[in-house]
Amino acid sequence: MKRRNFIINALKGSVLASIPLSLSSFNIKNTKLKIGIVSDVHQDIIHDGVSRLSLFISEMKKRKPDFIIQLGDFSLPRKQNQLFIDKWNSFNGPKYHVLGNHDMKDFGYKKEETMRWWKMQKRYYSFDLNGFHFIVLDGNDENPKPWNGYHRYIGTKQQLWLKND
Repeated sequence: MKRRNFIINALKGSVLASIPLSLSSFNIKNTKLKIGIVSDVHQDIIHDGVSRLSLFISEMKKRKPDFIIQLGDFSLPRKQNQLFIDKWNSFNGPKYHVLGNHDMKDFGYKKEETMRWWKMQKRYYSFDLNGFHFIVLDGNDENPKPWNGYHRYIGTKQQLWLKND
């Protein structure tokens, strides 16, 4: 065996051997957490958004997760979407939102309008549940120049908040 291969394999082995020790230093709980996740329903772009969301909510009512979360590209703040939002709100448990690029600016709505429509208090936030810490960020900050296209950036203010959370 070449010396170089021996050193590489020895390093790999020592890293692999240290993983169980590293993991044992964490206080890993035997707590279970059930989460219902839905993403990119696109109520305003795809024709059957209400029926797809209804199926999700129906299944979540059976499975009884600790919370549900939608990961963006959900629904614009328009009156014709009231049935859609009512369906989401029919889940009797904690519900969380993540802002998507198709939930506002691309269709002429302000971020604040969408947040009000969803009853979303902050565009980025964290919460704790059953010993777990969850962080929700808003990836729709303005891109630094010279980036073009969709906003897909976590700005300085959010980054500072994240460091302190």
